Amino acid sequence: MAKEVPQLGFDGNEPNYKDHWKGMPSYEQGNAALPDSTLHVHFATKEDRAAFMKLIGQIINPETRYIWHPKSDKAVLKDKRYVDVPEAEDDSPENDGREYVDTEDGDLEI
Repeated sequence: MAKEVPQLGFDGNEPNYKDHWKGMPSYEQGNAALPDSTLHVHFATKEDRAAFMKLIGQIINPETRYIWHPKSDKAVLKDKRYVDVPEAEDDSPENDGREYVDTEDGDLEI
């Protein structure tokens, strides 16, 4: 007979995610991906849609589900990956796991 594996959260107790997420990197989305407002626009004719496209400078076809205005380029993520960086020994910017470059005026840039 197989050993029963308890299901997190289904035993009536709230799971302690902090125990399961030890060592995971922190992440903050911020509001970068959230729109300030959303507007649904309906077009009575193809000509009306064409006039609107000309006005905003973007292409909208019958399959278009949404647009960003001003136009936002799609992020290319297929060449991105997460890498493990060693933990910093102190809180100085030089030891936060990112690469910094000294500028001509002596400041640090990422």
